[in-house]
Amino acid sequence: MNLETYLYSSEHIPLESLKRFLSKTLPELQWNQSTKDDVVLDAGCGPGGTTYQLVLPLFPNVKKILAVALVPVGIEFAKKYNSRPLIEYTVDNLEDWSTLEHWEGEISKLISIYCINWLKDQQKAFRNIFKLLKKGGEAAIVFAVESRFYDAILELQNSPKLNCFLKNIETLIPESHLKKRNCTPYKKMSEDTGFEIVYCREEMISDVIPSEERFRNFYSSVCVLTPHVPNDRRKEIKNDFIEELIRQNGWHSNGFPLNTSKTGLNFRNETDWDFRNETNWDFRNETDWKFRNETELNIRNETDWGFRNETDWNFRNETGLNFRNETDWNIRNETDWNFRNETGLNFRNETDWDFRNETNWDFRNETDWNFRNETECYCGVRTASCFFEDNGNKKCVCSYGYGLRQGECVDCDCGRNSLSCHYDKRNNKICKCKGGYDERNGTCAKTCERNFDCTDGRICRQAENNKYFCDCPPNYGGNFCQTNLICANMDPPCRRKGAECVVKDNLAYCRCPPGKKFGLLSGLCE
Repeated sequence: MNLETYLYSSEHIPLESLKRFLSKTLPELQWNQSTKDDVVLDAGCGPGGTTYQLVLPLFPNVKKILAVALVPVGIEFAKKYNSRPLIEYTVDNLEDWSTLEHWEGEISKLISIYCINWLKDQQKAFRNIFKLLKKGGEAAIVFAVESRFYDAILELQNSPKLNCFLKNIETLIPESHLKKRNCTPYKKMSEDTGFEIVYCREEMISDVIPSEERFRNFYSSVCVLTPHVPNDRRKEIKNDFIEELIRQNGWHSNGFPLNTSKTGLNFRNETDWDFRNETNWDFRNETDWKFRNETELNIRNETDWGFRNETDWNFRNETGLNFRNETDWNIRNETDWNFRNETGLNFRNETDWDFRNETNWDFRNETDWNFRNETECYCGVRTASCFFEDNGNKKCVCSYGYGLRQGECVDCDCGRNSLSCHYDKRNNKICKCKGGYDERNGTCAKTCERNFDCTDGRICRQAENNKYFCDCPPNYGGNFCQTNLICANMDPPCRRKGAECVVKDNLAYCRCPPGKKFGLLSGLCE
């Protein structure tokens, strides 16, 4: 893949669909319940932006997050600009087992976002993923089955001024797009590998890009056609590619460009409660309303509901909802759905679906079937994820470098030697530091036992709470303790006189160089 990492990272735009997948869907599937022994693998991490912005907050307590990609320049960029203590970036290939075998059976959870669609041998990639996972391990994979991105490539191949360069570019496009396939072949591929498929879904997604400029910069950086044309034509093909991509995707009603693709989503874990968005319950078909939790709504097929026609809602089970026709529903008006039985299903109005039974399905409005209105779950602009726990409490996970204070993610920086930063209930900043460092004045400072432990001209000195830190000697500061703090204010005026600042008995004064003295009239060293 041709990737201009610096431009790509500067315009890195985590799509809302993927942010929702990582910060909302996966936590609902209990992927955030990790342990300190877990190892997570992000397969196809690119320059690392998504890894540290969205994946890291989901797994703050794991042993390690391995982030791999095929493009070396992307990994170099990630190590330089997106490095974090828990993340280990390496160049590896999901199709080449020799680069992965040292992690065989060690991965607890594997995430792959828009990676599988770039691979030639996808079957081999699935087999390698299976071998990487430990017993009981889980994988969540998002990939493009079809995309306007590929349509734009094919359209440019037919361009009279460019088609002489763009021969055999079908190799850049996944077979699923060329043959208009759905998720079924991938489901079979996974099952043949040995996976238990719990959830397989395809969805047409349109994400709004915040501005046309960012759209152009981002997709220019991932234009896979540039290696196929001469250097003097690369700017031209980038412009043509972007124009065609905008034409293929169209514009949102707010005037911003769209990014549209059909994605495949495979969940391999023990639960099948994935509500993709507020208005989509995705029950597999009319005859299969099957909830895995047997203590809740165990409705096996349509015969349990027995809807004979639009006016006959005849529930055959013993829940007490035996409504022979629409008159049994006693709908007094549009705002009063009052069920006469005692099942506890008291619908107060069409905007308040408050189920009073033990299952506590509190749907706030008719377009929000996600237990809370999305706008209620807000933790500020620096939020990595926001969701509601089973008990109804809001859970905020802040992006790296930010902590939760008074319900909002705000700046929380303890310096480069910190492991984490958060605020306690009294809004005091709490720093968790690396070994050999401890919190001091809101940052992680070097601790010591003797002067030998310190560098850069520092000495070991006792500070508050009987802790010892490496500090500059008294009255000195700077990165290398080279600045005399007593002379800090005196030094500039001394230099203007041609003198130097010296300290005697903790007092600073100006002294002329040897052989010179202050002139009585000029005040300068003469």
